Amino acid sequence: MAWVALLISFLALFFAVVSFWWLHARPGRLRTWEPRSYIAAATQGDGETLHLRLPLVLYNDGATPIVVEQLRVAITPEVAEDPSFALQAIHPTLYGSNDARQFATGFSVPGRTTLERTFEFQRARWAPVHQNDRGDYSFTLYGKVFGERRLLRRWPGTRWVSLLDFTLTGVVWSSRLIPRDNRAADEPGA
Repeated sequence: MAWVALLISFLALFFAVVSFWWLHARPGRLRTWEPRSYIAAATQGDGETLHLRLPLVLYNDGATPIVVEQLRVAITPEVAEDPSFALQAIHPTLYGSNDARQFATGFSVPGRTTLERTFEFQRARWAPVHQNDRGDYSFTLYGKVFGERRLLRRWPGTRWVSLLDFTLTGVVWSSRLIPRDNRAADEPGA
């Protein structure tokens, strides 16, 4: 009978340690979804600049915070090391004045919470894209993150990870910041 009491006490201790880890120390992954709307623009100035505004929801499914040092969007099939759309500013809404615009800075996503922001990405003109070009474009969102878990282990330091592959439908690289719907033509309500 003593061994049953010993087994129960070890199981209770194991349960307490695992529960504490799960609730307070478990690293998670940063998740996001395809944007429902967007703004794409090609502006003239010192040179043609491409602007891309994406309203994104970032979700941390772990218990510990994940720090996002930088975000980048690459036109697929480019890779993260190639020149891509770099994060330039963070806006509270997709469309509106630039009064509340914040310069790009790192941010954290607390554990088990979501963060909703509109991110503005820019890059110098890309040869295949010119003002008033139209079409569907595939993108990959990369994040330079700290504290994210991949394959059951936490990576030390910051590193670039692919967060999302998505397609923007009906992109028009106009000279104005005009919000566009990202629904495919075959979706209900499109």
